Amino acid sequence: MGVGYGYPEGALERLQQEELGILREVARVCADLGLTWFMDSGSCLGAVRHGGFIPWDDDIDVALPLEDYRTFCEKAPALLSDTYGLHTYAQTENYPPLWAKVYKKGTRFMSEQMAEAGFDQGIFVDVFAFARLDSHPRTARRQCRRAARWQRVSYLRCFSRPKLPDGLPLRPVFAWGCRVAHRVARALFSRAFVERRFERNLASGDGGGPWYDPFYPQYGTFATQTLFPPVEMEFAGEAFPVPRDAPAYLTEMYGDYLALPPEGKRGACPPVVLDFGDGVNVMDAAALR
Repeated sequence: MGVGYGYPEGALERLQQEELGILREVARVCADLGLTWFMDSGSCLGAVRHGGFIPWDDDIDVALPLEDYRTFCEKAPALLSDTYGLHTYAQTENYPPLWAKVYKKGTRFMSEQMAEAGFDQGIFVDVFAFARLDSHPRTARRQCRRAARWQRVSYLRCFSRPKLPDGLPLRPVFAWGCRVAHRVARALFSRAFVERRFERNLASGDGGGPWYDPFYPQYGTFATQTLFPPVEMEFAGEAFPVPRDAPAYLTEMYGDYLALPPEGKRGACPPVVLDFGDGVNVMDAAALR
């Protein structure tokens, strides 16, 4: 395969294999702890539509119910092999996301935003949580709004140039606004304050409503029988769990999930630094000569 999706020849496939190794480690730790988990969002879509990675995808997402997610974050560091580590918002300095990541030590996967934040990110698998909303729709909508707000504040605290959608109207105005918001967020909100408010929102409500991802509430809401118990599905020649009713899950999240996007919209978000652990940034054309 030649150069594609913004990566040098062979780099995306190699990255996917590294992430698959991390996924196996996540699966092993979850099995050791007796935790429920499943392939999430684009990784579930890849399993259903492609039998593995979406060809242009450059990450893996997994999710656990909230209590299992908390157990994973607490106990995984002691169970992960020496090759891997765990980043969480509470325990990792300059870490922008509120969710967790399992990463491979000695590697680097650096976007411009992570570099600005001062966070040295390795090749990773994202670890999300699903929690239950309040049974009253109005309260549930408020929980979703607050969850999204505190994730945005966390990002804006860490960097002033978030990735903006292509084709965004008045893009320069939005970019200027993000720079201003970054200074305001840094001045008004400490990391500990953001974490407390996010956790307070998670704990609010009666927990009798549908499930949602508090880190990405815009993905929608899901019935218990849509998510649990997970079932196994092939992903890159191996079997991993996906939501019980994957078609219903993906329809809620993406709509017509079997339709491929236009060719111009098939692409990853390549980093500016990708080092597989040998000290070579394969994204640097000079390094490939």
